[in-house]
Amino acid sequence: FKLSKVDPPCFRYPEVAKFKHELEAKFYVKEDQENTSEKKEDQILEKRIQIFQEYRDLILSLRRKKSMVLDESDYNTRSVGSFFINPILNDKEIQKFLNRLKELSIQPPQIFPEGQGFSKISAAWVIENSGLQKGSKYPGGVGISENHCLALVNIDGSTKALLEMATQIREQVFQKFSIHLEKEPV
Repeated sequence: FKLSKVDPPCFRYPEVAKFKHELEAKFYVKEDQENTSEKKEDQILEKRIQIFQEYRDLILSLRRKKSMVLDESDYNTRSVGSFFINPILNDKEIQKFLNRLKELSIQPPQIFPEGQGFSKISAAWVIENSGLQKGSKYPGGVGISENHCLALVNIDGSTKALLEMATQIREQVFQKFSIHLEKEPV
């Protein structure tokens, strides 16, 4: 990897957006008379290392809350992370989805424009709103994580049981919303 020493940090992780200004403010080195360009460059590099460490720690903290960081004592971390890809729908499919939500008297989720007539919705939202719950257990020693419904966990089961549960989830989401969920892991 070749990392820039001068480009500003890019904070794209969605849940970090609220911390962006605070993190960016820490990045800038104040000007003073005694700062030579070399000394200032060293200070900037030191600040960059510090801010990226804080950014990393913040993301790991957020991921731990969702059991997305391996912890031997927490079966909720026995997953491949997000199991389903966020669905990307064309304008016609979005309208059909919104009409279905009206029929069901369900408030729509946030819809993210993907450009050129396509939008993305949260796979987690459609799973939860199709009646599936975090912490649900399924036959065969598998279940949905207690902390994030996109994480399908192997408590003490088999791959076969996990894939059968994934199929059931996909079918339930399709029955309720006519949306096909795609597996993310290969």
